[in-house]
Amino acid sequence: MALYLVYLFCGLAIAGGLIVLATKKLLAAAMGLLATLLSVAGLMALAGAEFAATAQIMIYAGGVVVLLVFGFMLTSDRAQGDFPALSYNRVGGVLLLGLSAYTIVIGVFSTNWAALPWIRAGMELPYPSSTVTQTGVNLFTTWLLPFELVGFLLLLALVGAGYYATNDKTEE
Repeated sequence: MALYLVYLFCGLAIAGGLIVLATKKLLAAAMGLLATLLSVAGLMALAGAEFAATAQIMIYAGGVVVLLVFGFMLTSDRAQGDFPALSYNRVGGVLLLGLSAYTIVIGVFSTNWAALPWIRAGMELPYPSSTVTQTGVNLFTTWLLPFELVGFLLLLALVGAGYYATNDKTEE
């Protein structure tokens, strides 16, 4: 059963990438990106990286895609419109997607899935404790000062971005 989930998530990730490249609608491309990001999070969860999967969903699927959709809707009327018919970026994107799909397919089919403990155990992951717990303990004990400094720097960047966004350009 777990092997079928790996194949399903890989297929959904590739299909989402194809949607991004094939569609001419910006919002449909954003939904294809969302499908790809959620599929990658599913693969991370199956690999036992719960923290990475949660961060993928919250930061990328939840934050970046919503930011893209709001950016499309607030900046112009082209959000519902079409992309240009053909561009060099699209050709490069198709080539990159083909290379990525080839790499994923080779990786999936060359891995000895039966040797992994969670395949033999019927989806029972062999990890004794959650990686989220270990990451949280390390973050608030060993790495507390760097964590607080990064939070302060992000606050400064947010205040600076707000200042530059509201700065009246007519004063110059």
